[in-house]
Amino acid sequence: MVGLLAPLLPAIVASILPVFLIGALVGPMGSEFGYRETTAGWLMASFFAVSALVSRRAGSIADSVGPVRTLQVGLSGSAVTGATMATIADSVPVLAVAMMVGGGCNALTQIAANVYLARYLPPARHGVAFSIKQSANPGGVLVAGLLLPTLVLTTGWRSAFGVASGAALAAALGLEAVRRWHPGLRVANRRPADAMPAPAPAAKPAPASAAIPAPGPAASLPTPASPRKDRTLGLVAAAAGFGSASAVALGGFYVESARDAGVGLAAAGLAASLGSATSIVGRIVAGVRADRTGASPERILGWVAAMLAVGAVALIGFGLRTPWAQWLALPGAYGIGWAWPGVFNLAVVRARPDEPGRATGVSQTGIYVGTTLGPLIFGPVSESLGYPLTWSTAALLALISAAGMLAARRDLERSAPATPPRVTQA
Repeated sequence: MVGLLAPLLPAIVASILPVFLIGALVGPMGSEFGYRETTAGWLMASFFAVSALVSRRAGSIADSVGPVRTLQVGLSGSAVTGATMATIADSVPVLAVAMMVGGGCNALTQIAANVYLARYLPPARHGVAFSIKQSANPGGVLVAGLLLPTLVLTTGWRSAFGVASGAALAAALGLEAVRRWHPGLRVANRRPADAMPAPAPAAKPAPASAAIPAPGPAASLPTPASPRKDRTLGLVAAAAGFGSASAVALGGFYVESARDAGVGLAAAGLAASLGSATSIVGRIVAGVRADRTGASPERILGWVAAMLAVGAVALIGFGLRTPWAQWLALPGAYGIGWAWPGVFNLAVVRARPDEPGRATGVSQTGIYVGTTLGPLIFGPVSESLGYPLTWSTAALLALISAAGMLAARRDLERSAPATPPRVTQA
């Protein structure tokens, strides 16, 4: 499992890093190009808007062409995006075009990574695998935060995008090495069912007194696509959209908010990195728990709702304009409130194991719609009305998302087949 996951995390970090750099570098980039938070919000929104448009198609491409090739195409485009920002970007329109290209490539990478995990890793490890994969997003914030004191303040903001470009290219080459090393990855069109061992010959009927195994968590999973299941998937996607819109404030506006509250640029970057590290830990812990308990999609959505509710309380803490509040609210906002995406994707895949690419393509579309609208809301609010209202708005969106997750959970429970009674040996 480690060998298969090793190239995936840097791949996703590289694909998402450009948009988080736009948020973290509002100060130096805005000084050069003459813009503030509102324009930065539009640039981030252009990235996620194209990601939303491409996501559903990306799922079909990854299902048919194969996740490894799709990942490599997406990463190649991300490398071009970073190189453009590092070298020839000389105006806001050029920045916007580069962000749109990067957004489309990010969608290919994210969705292909979901298919990669669903196809090549055993279901018993999906919880931790999806959590590690989703840790790449706060990983992008972590890297962006570390680049501020270590590189940007000494060599300029363009060097950060140069690092992003090189990371994307290195990740694409790393995936090629893994593809050549791992025989299973050479089969482009293999689906999850093809990766499983052939079924054993039918056993002779057991006597009536024999134990009948109780169904595992899969007993509560929805059956193949139906209008009701598609409606539930749409509800899940909408709820995720509100949650991701709230999270954009952390990924894109925390550094400037902390500076506005009296924290220095280098310290604000380190704080964002620390918060992202707690988010990564929270995601992995949630994924391990999901694997150990074999949690059903319904149960996982309950966890997600609880995480979002706790995060909403912590987000309000950022609205207190004192340096200490910017540090104290970090664990709750990042480590709990932004720890849900990994197990969320796991819930979607467990609910639709027959078509993980299409299912996560729909749910990811909701996420990208949220991440598109979030910057368009938070940019003008931060610039015109102040950061306290920004964080209050983010908290409200998180609570709406939590309510949506609970509604989707109830919908899944109503549509799940009844669990047969457990029969034990006489």
